[in-house]
Amino acid sequence: MAAFIPAGTVLADIGSDHAYLPVFCVKDGSVTAAVAGEVAEGPYHSAQKQVEKAGLTEKISVRKGDGLEILAPGEAGCITIAGMGGALIASILDRGKAKLNGKETLILQPNTGSHIVRGWLAENGWAITGEDILEEDGKIDGWRKTDGPSQEKTFSRKTGKYTKLSRQSTRAAVSRSRKRNA
Repeated sequence: MAAFIPAGTVLADIGSDHAYLPVFCVKDGSVTAAVAGEVAEGPYHSAQKQVEKAGLTEKISVRKGDGLEILAPGEAGCITIAGMGGALIASILDRGKAKLNGKETLILQPNTGSHIVRGWLAENGWAITGEDILEEDGKIDGWRKTDGPSQEKTFSRKTGKYTKLSRQSTRAAVSRSRKRNA
């Protein structure tokens, strides 16, 4: 997943759990700063500990709150929401519409109900610009952003590591398409 995040942006990882993705991206210099958002107390504290352990409290803000409510409008250039059901992801996006300025890259990985996320995106004027389907530990996992070569590495939320995965390719990212009324 990290390979698909636009370089030099501010990342917001919603449902960050242990904050592995923000820590990795800040450490490797691919993002300038990050926000790790968590709604549950346990994962929130785990994210705080991980960021402190990595010595990145100046670059990664760990916030407790529901979905996109933890962000100021336009604060993040890339928002990742992964490892949840499609209905929950669509709900997070719908409740957080006011936080989206239409210039963000959304990287979404529903583990079920991807049609619900696709429906929300279509209804709200967002275009899917590509898609990857990855296989990890024998499980098919979908929706990633990719603009690079076909042998990308990806970040595993399960292991907290950046690894090369076997993949079935159908390129993917989600970015706002602007309607042109010229």
